[in-house]
Amino acid sequence: TNPENNYDLSEAPDLYWLCDRHTELTTLKQWIRQNYTRIITILGLTGIGKSVLALQLIPQIKDKFDYIIWRNIDNYPTLESLQTSIINCLSPPNSSSQKTADFSLAKTTNNQLINYLRKYRCLLIFDNLQEIFASGELAGTYLSDNENYGKLFKQIATSSHQSCLLLLSQEEPKIELGNRYCHTLKIHGFLEACKMLLQERNLTDEDRWLELINLYGGNPLWLNIIGDAVEDLCDGNVAKFLSCKSLYLGDLEAILERIFQRLSELEKQVIFWMANQETAVDISITPADFPLSHSDLWKGIQSLKRRCLVEKVMETEGLFFTIQPVVKFFGKMLLASEQ
Repeated sequence: TNPENNYDLSEAPDLYWLCDRHTELTTLKQWIRQNYTRIITILGLTGIGKSVLALQLIPQIKDKFDYIIWRNIDNYPTLESLQTSIINCLSPPNSSSQKTADFSLAKTTNNQLINYLRKYRCLLIFDNLQEIFASGELAGTYLSDNENYGKLFKQIATSSHQSCLLLLSQEEPKIELGNRYCHTLKIHGFLEACKMLLQERNLTDEDRWLELINLYGGNPLWLNIIGDAVEDLCDGNVAKFLSCKSLYLGDLEAILERIFQRLSELEKQVIFWMANQETAVDISITPADFPLSHSDLWKGIQSLKRRCLVEKVMETEGLFFTIQPVVKFFGKMLLASEQ
């Protein structure tokens, strides 16, 4: 059988990219090839390049797997429907009627799926994993109907098998902390891709590109959106665009609204407070102007970190965290609209 027949990438996005993330690819290949990792989470904000990275990885590790199956969580109302779809790919074509009968219960389906993960070397990719989590709660809190995902992840993390589950998410799932078979790769801004993206658009003032890239967090999707604005409003002149006294969001606003809609009230309070600080905040001391307890501050920061909305700043003393200019600006905007 041609191994290509065992790839189901029909639900993978059709994406275009300018260059590879070599460092991240090396890390992922090592985890898969040498460490026999069972679950890998690729974590990052929308548009940062999680799906692109997974698509770049596939050709480099395909020889290690019998099956590669990409599933977009958005397309499956329940875990059972997702598992059945995967099992249909992994089981012989002549057993379809038996499969439907066998896989009606979640527990049965979990066991059947684990059996297939033992029988074959499978790479399963779950895209848009954040959709199984609740809005308005701390990061990684399952929707009540989706708590069975947690059980499946635990089973995959702790069972003996030769497969790998790759999760692409804007929120970090709480998976078997300390389990040596589970790893998380948090991806950040990508300077090289952003530079090439601006180059493709023939924007002027190359000496100001780095300033523009840093302002929008090195996020390729965000830079692409802002690139449209630079062309439409400033004829491609980056210096003119940057001379604007206020940070311009344009079509980015809708993306940021969706991100903020998912936050808990505690996280919003932390973001609003951080947005009004001039510099990175030290959470090792209780800030005089923070309206809640020190414990709440830590809880909020940890949850926001699991959403890639706050970043730790390396300092010799203290525990410093900061937020990106775009998040800071949008937080201030929201706070002003609520007052």
